[in-house]
Amino acid sequence: MDRQIAASKRLFWDDAEQLVFRGQVVALAAASNGEVDVELDRTAFYPEGGGQPDDRGTIEGRAVTRVIEGDGERIVHRVAAEAPEIRVGDEVEGRVDGVRRADHRQQHSGQHLLSAILVNRFSSETISFHLGPETCTLDLDVEISEDDLSAAERAVNRAIAGNLPVTPRFLDESDLAKEPLRKAPPAGVSRVRVLEIEGIDRTPCGGTHVSRTGELQLLLVLGRERRKKGLRVEFIAGSRAVSLASERVKGAQRITRELGCLPSDVPGRVSRLLEELGSARREMQLWRRRFLEVEIERLAAGAGGGDVVVRLDERTLDDAADLARGLAKRGSFAALGVVTEEGAGLVLATPGNRTPAGILAKQLAPVFGARGGGDAKFARLAGGSKDQLDAALDAARREFARSGTAVSSTI
Repeated sequence: MDRQIAASKRLFWDDAEQLVFRGQVVALAAASNGEVDVELDRTAFYPEGGGQPDDRGTIEGRAVTRVIEGDGERIVHRVAAEAPEIRVGDEVEGRVDGVRRADHRQQHSGQHLLSAILVNRFSSETISFHLGPETCTLDLDVEISEDDLSAAERAVNRAIAGNLPVTPRFLDESDLAKEPLRKAPPAGVSRVRVLEIEGIDRTPCGGTHVSRTGELQLLLVLGRERRKKGLRVEFIAGSRAVSLASERVKGAQRITRELGCLPSDVPGRVSRLLEELGSARREMQLWRRRFLEVEIERLAAGAGGGDVVVRLDERTLDDAADLARGLAKRGSFAALGVVTEEGAGLVLATPGNRTPAGILAKQLAPVFGARGGGDAKFARLAGGSKDQLDAALDAARREFARSGTAVSSTI
């Protein structure tokens, strides 16, 4: 592309709400997958950068799949190679996806507000910002407490309620020295766009933003994660935060209805239910162990001191594994099969100085048509059919009979 082409006029700097515009094609180039890179003399499409994703939309009805910074402050629009054909010199219409733009404006302005309050009140600088499709993150240079983060969230929402002006201004190098900026402007730049939130923040930024803090509606801090240096804070703002808050309220209402209590009584009621659930699980495990002990006794008695090869109906593979291990402790080699809704399974356990369970599993795997494995004492196979399981159990019986070991086939 000709490097003498002038920089693209960035319409989003003057009006972040402008979504429809007309511009002249000044350059074209073939891109990958048959797409075309289009440069315009002016554009309302924001290019990816500064932690904010790029815009989407259409140019002459053709989908814009990516917007990036080109050479010489030019903006490159990657568009689908579809009719109508675009030529250099054509005047074309661009349309920016308004829903995506509005969301990015809210998240980015929410980040400025949160970052300003964190540094002003808690001396915690923002190192980086990421605007994701579901949540946003800030990386801070120092760790702050959960209470301080909650206090920052409350301060942000007070500023949102105050509906403060959010104003972009261009400052020359001479003016920059007089401005108390939250972070330094880029080096070597004589004219800088500064975003001001009245009474709270002044920061160099080329992104798209709301015009007043009230447009943010709400900001929610979702979590904090310690990093090697500092802290990562997850948050959302605007419509994302309102939707999540609404979901949480509805969820809380469902819980209070189910529990039959007031919202203030939910924590205590849930704690009691968790205690009861823990007690019930412990009791269930106790009864399960007793049941398995009885079942092991029954299977061992049916084997008459020999090995146990059976198919257990209405049992889980985990139950079969515990039974097989219990039989192995009593000196029996166990090959136990089960059939569940997910398919058939086979477990093998050996008492020692016998054919290792893992080796026998490898021998039976082709017969069973299943996958798995194990070690000398225990092996597990799963994925075969019921008929294949019966064939694998017959093969196990033959192996034990060949070695002269008594075999039980009691079900």
